Amino acid sequence: MFELTSLGARPLQLSLRLLTMLSLLILFSAVAHASDTCAVKLHVTYDDGQALTSTWIELLDSSGKVEIRKMMRGSDLDLCDFGFGRHSLRVGTNECFPVTIENLIVDLKYPIALRVLLPSCNRGEPGGNVCPIYFRIHDSAGMPIPDAMVSVPGVVVTNGPADPQQTDAYGRIQLLLGGSRTVTFSKQGFEDVTSRIDCGKVREIDTELVMRPAAK
Repeated sequence: MFELTSLGARPLQLSLRLLTMLSLLILFSAVAHASDTCAVKLHVTYDDGQALTSTWIELLDSSGKVEIRKMMRGSDLDLCDFGFGRHSLRVGTNECFPVTIENLIVDLKYPIALRVLLPSCNRGEPGGNVCPIYFRIHDSAGMPIPDAMVSVPGVVVTNGPADPQQTDAYGRIQLLLGGSRTVTFSKQGFEDVTSRIDCGKVREIDTELVMRPAAK
């Protein structure tokens, strides 16, 4: 009787051991799976429906220091691990209008899935040996001067079909010029103001000019 009980107990003990080992394996598998979780899964598309081939991203820590800078190829990127604290992600740093997402942290239980709609660049790129030049014209008190006429020797200047050759209500005008040019602004009641522009040295030029009242 004792021998039969002992023999019957062995399979039960073996089954318990197998169940314990199986439970430990499941637990270890879950821990390993958690440790491999990517903190942030990023999906990026353009707002006009164009496919994203590549763009640059930057991950900044809470102090503003760049922790990760890399090019993402295609629409998807996994950021699996980064430092403690809240981070900011800048998507499309090489684009016209980058998008910034804040308050990103590493949480293995709750990974973050981000779907970013990146604004497409609709301002165009100048071709040839020209560059965009952005002027702001104001008086000595800082007030904008509208309707200031612009002239460039050897160039026919237009600023759109409605208001050609003059600044708008905010004293602004944007031109496309190439090489070295002399740009002059004039308006009745003010002295002319001139600026020398060299497009070959920089890609874009922003210039602020002050027009002073003409001597009476």
